[in-house]
Amino acid sequence: MKLSAASFSGGKDSTLALYYALKEGYDVKFLINFVSQKYKRSSFHGIKKDLIKLQADCLGIKLLQYHVGLKNISYEKKFHMMLRKLKRFKVQYFICGDIYLEEHPSWIKKQCDKFGIILYEPLWKKPTVDVLKEFINLGFKAKIVSVNAKILSKEFVGREVDEKFIYDLQKHSCCICGENGEYHTFVYDGPIFKKRIKILKSSVVYKETFWPAWFLDIKKVKVEEK
Repeated sequence: MKLSAASFSGGKDSTLALYYALKEGYDVKFLINFVSQKYKRSSFHGIKKDLIKLQADCLGIKLLQYHVGLKNISYEKKFHMMLRKLKRFKVQYFICGDIYLEEHPSWIKKQCDKFGIILYEPLWKKPTVDVLKEFINLGFKAKIVSVNAKILSKEFVGREVDEKFIYDLQKHSCCICGENGEYHTFVYDGPIFKKRIKILKSSVVYKETFWPAWFLDIKKVKVEEK
C-alpha cells in the first residue's frame, strides 16, 4: 500500500497530479496546503483558505493546512513540521504537480529525503500543452483566479480553462501551463470530485504582490451534488 500525501494548491496541476496518483494506486490520505498567515489565502493563487478546505471536502480527502509568514518561523521549518507529522502517520510518498522547473522539486526532494519520504511527480517532463489538454479532456473544470498583469490582461481572470483558453493563451509569450506564475487556477469539479463547487459571486481586483497581478476574489459559493 502506497500511503501518501499530496501537495494541494487548489489549482489544476496539483489536482491533475492527485488524479494520476490515485489512478496509479497511491493511497492519498492527506492534502497539504500552505497559506499566508496575514491574508489567510494561498500566496500565489490568492484562494481563501476556507475555499481550499471546501475543495478538499468535495474531494473527500483530509486537508492539513499550514500558515506561513509567521515571525521567527521559516517556511522550511513549517515544511519540516508537516513532514514530521506525515512520518508519524507512516506516509511513504509525497506527491507534487511540478512539470519542468527544476528548483522547486529539487528543494522538495531534499526536504523529503531528510524524513525518508519519497517524492513523486506524476506530471514531470510531460509536454505542457498535453498536460493542459489532458486536464480538460478528463472533465476537470477550473477558473482562472489570478494572472501576472505584466503578461496577461485583466480579461483572462474568471475565464474557464477550456480549448478556447488554450487558443487565446498561445497568442502570448508564456508557458501554456503557467509554470512561471503567468496564471493560476481554482478547480471546482472533475472526475475525482464527489461534489462540485459553484461560484455564485466574485469580483476582479488588482494587487501588487510578488508582481502586479489581477485576482478573482471569490465571495460566495455553494456545493452541489453530482
